[in-house]
Amino acid sequence: KNQLRIVPELRFYADDSLDYLENIEKLLKE
Repeated sequence: KNQLRIVPELRFYADDSLDYLENIEKLLKE
């Protein structure tokens, strides 16, 4: 049961991190 609950949280965190990294790259390029 814990795994089913943890996976979505990790996936959401990963997606959030990717967006964060993309924003940093854009700032560095500008």
